[in-house]
Amino acid sequence: MVETAKRVFVHTAALDFGAIGAGATAELVVETGLKSILGADVNPPDGFVADLVPTAYAVAARNEVQNLTNDGTGGTFNLTFGGAVTAEIPFDATAAQLENALEALSTIEDVVVTLNGAQDWDIEFLNPGAEDVADLVADDTNMTGETTGSVVTETTKGRAGGTVIVRIANVSAAPINPDPADYDIICLY
Repeated sequence: MVETAKRVFVHTAALDFGAIGAGATAELVVETGLKSILGADVNPPDGFVADLVPTAYAVAARNEVQNLTNDGTGGTFNLTFGGAVTAEIPFDATAAQLENALEALSTIEDVVVTLNGAQDWDIEFLNPGAEDVADLVADDTNMTGETTGSVVTETTKGRAGGTVIVRIANVSAAPINPDPADYDIICLY
């Protein structure tokens, strides 16, 4: 039996884009609750400002990636995630050492760590993964020789399947601050 795609209305309330500068674009991420979406469209509310053009599109799930760097010359550091703290990690840990330390936490089941160069690691969260996870928190109290210490940066925000990006492009010559309003997100799945 061949299944056909269904159009489903997913109502989202009070999407506030804030102020949009002249010629600028603002985006909001909407989690729909559907596991996957093939396409999306947006119906603006009654009285929608004509100068604003709303569009919506479905985006694929993706894993969160965080980058960790440190500039220490010796000692150790540890990382905290979801309240759990790793054992001490060498300042110049291999990818495997860092991965093992993180996977030993009760709050992380699976990550992939890539060493980009000396003391520069990318950490891809697989479980938890396809969601926006909390940032790792570094403690380099036991590291020596550092100037900036350990820095964690989110390089790819994780998101689940069933995510829609709603975009408003300001086609006016002047800044606009659209009031929060209800939008109907039409999803094809």
